[in-house]
Amino acid sequence: MWMPSHDEFNLIWADTPAIGHYFAPPIHRDPRMYKYVWRVWTPEAPWEGNAFFTNAPTLSMYEFRQTERQMIEAGEHFFVYGVQRPRRGSALERSTPQWAHIVFAPAYDEDDDIAWQGHK
Repeated sequence: MWMPSHDEFNLIWADTPAIGHYFAPPIHRDPRMYKYVWRVWTPEAPWEGNAFFTNAPTLSMYEFRQTERQMIEAGEHFFVYGVQRPRRGSALERSTPQWAHIVFAPAYDEDDDIAWQGHK
């Protein structure tokens, strides 16, 4: 995974054609199993490094796909960081020590986000 950095971006990618770079798990086919949360870094972002992950807003699947489309159409560089969270009520929710420190997302039917191809 590339850590967001303005200096490194300028050294490596500033003079290359704009493209999206993705650091995220594959999307599971069943939207009721996982919720995906996204952060998008651009060279205009006020944060870099760990400060980006601490301060950048998270986007739902729908918000991310809208942002992604806009950046592609505008021909901008962007870096996508995605996190997959198991949903409450899914087959992954267990009461064993393995799941003790996992942050579960809301159950699909309790999630108020707008769906994108079934994923919220």
